[in-house]
Amino acid sequence: MAPAGPTVRKRDYAKEDAKRFDGDYYRLPPFVLSIVIVISLVFFWLVCYDTSAIPLDAMGPFGKFVLYLTANHLKMLKLGRMKFSRGTSFKWLIQTAVVGFPSLGLILRHRKERELAKVKSE
Repeated sequence: MAPAGPTVRKRDYAKEDAKRFDGDYYRLPPFVLSIVIVISLVFFWLVCYDTSAIPLDAMGPFGKFVLYLTANHLKMLKLGRMKFSRGTSFKWLIQTAVVGFPSLGLILRHRKERELAKVKSE
C-alpha cells in the first residue's frame, strides 16, 4: 500500500476571477478602429446607392474590384433590400429570443452578484 500523499489545497478560482475582472465589462473600442468602421460604413453606403460619388477608377485594383462587385453583385450588396420571407423573419425572431433572453438573464444575475459583493466588502 502506498503512503498517503500530502493534501493539496484547492484554489478558489472564484475569488481570483473576481479580483482580476473587477471593473466594467464594457469597454469602448480603440478610437482608430471606430473611425475605420465609420468610414467603411459610409463607403459601403456610397458604393451601394451612389457609385458615381466615389472615383473608383483612381483606386487601383481595389477600385476595380469594387466596380466588379457593383456591376455584377449589387443586388447582394444591398442587404436592406433583400426580401426575407415571413418564415425567415420568424425564425430569426425565435433564435434571437432563445439565445438573447437567457444571456440577458446571466448578465443581470452577474450584476446583482457584483453589487452584493461590493456592499459586503464595504
